[in-house]
Amino acid sequence: MTETKNLRDQIRDWAEKSIETYKSVLVKTNSKHDFIASQSQLHKVTESPEIIIIIGKNPGHDAEFTDNKEFLDRFLKGNDTWDGRNNKRKIDGRWQYWQNIKTYLLPTFTKDLLEDDNKRILTNATFFCSSSPAKLPPCAYKETIECTLNLVDVLKPSKNVVICMGASDYFRLFKDKFGFTEYHDEYSSEGLFYGIRNGVKYIGMPHPSGWHSKLENLLIKKFVEFSFKLNSFEEVKSGLEPYLKSFFVFEKGKKEIYDIVVERISKQFSGNQDAKSNSKPNSSVKFVFENFELCIILNDYDKRLIGLRHGPFWDKNYVSPLVENHIELAKYISDKGYKSNKWWTAYKHFEDYLGDSTSEIADNIVRDLDVMIKLL
Repeated sequence: MTETKNLRDQIRDWAEKSIETYKSVLVKTNSKHDFIASQSQLHKVTESPEIIIIIGKNPGHDAEFTDNKEFLDRFLKGNDTWDGRNNKRKIDGRWQYWQNIKTYLLPTFTKDLLEDDNKRILTNATFFCSSSPAKLPPCAYKETIECTLNLVDVLKPSKNVVICMGASDYFRLFKDKFGFTEYHDEYSSEGLFYGIRNGVKYIGMPHPSGWHSKLENLLIKKFVEFSFKLNSFEEVKSGLEPYLKSFFVFEKGKKEIYDIVVERISKQFSGNQDAKSNSKPNSSVKFVFENFELCIILNDYDKRLIGLRHGPFWDKNYVSPLVENHIELAKYISDKGYKSNKWWTAYKHFEDYLGDSTSEIADNIVRDLDVMIKLL
């Protein structure tokens, strides 16, 4: 009677086969790129994790392959900087994007799950190292992504979900080869995809190292949440519809919103001798009130920010709070959801103004500015 291997033995068998696959690709491509293990410490795994997260296309840091028995142990130990980088206090800024991952996946998954090496596994689409995925030979992905998928098959996540970040292009290319029984990428322009393979959901989302607007972040979060919790892709599409509407209204109309606001505010200030206007095409419009050293700035539409500043404008590292005779203004900006930081007494991004059309969003922005100007 054949004895069933425990999970650690299965993982070790997987590692041995994967190393042989990577070695064959190195020979075939005459590649100078070495490879390194998965991110998480697989040698500690004793039971199936709840979820698996593919955190990107490949590790970007250095690696060194040595064809000996010791390398297998190193391979199973994962990223040798893992303990220092997977922390709760954001000590290592170089891996801030792992902290971003947590914000995308909460509250769909608990913080305890996301921070527990025993409950979730982090890995890459391929373990070949390169500063840029584009520098790797195409077959490096085609022939080694299967090793990552085989790891999923071995670990069998109990929540039946794999989160794929920034690797959706490669899964899309090879979906037929790897046996996806369902595959939906109609939101591929937003970096989102949905697939089912061996009963496990693969949820694709953009790589978290890039900047995303508030609406984009909300769209990503809701896509992950609905894809995990709902039973079919049709249900996911239905749930996502209102979020997509807000996103597309703003993304398609952000330049129009900016132009409307700039034109209307510029006209409003044309006869005001107390304000100085400084504007550049497609850049920003600044109105400086000398009596208060208070500025209203409409940044360019790529930054999409309205900022209210109290303090010397030339000193961008100094912002003073609103003084006592601005109590009404302080209350207004608080009630309207403006935030503050060391640069701004109050600020708000364009996408934080609600509206079902570009003109309605612009109207709401101008209305806010008009009130703030009068309260100065």
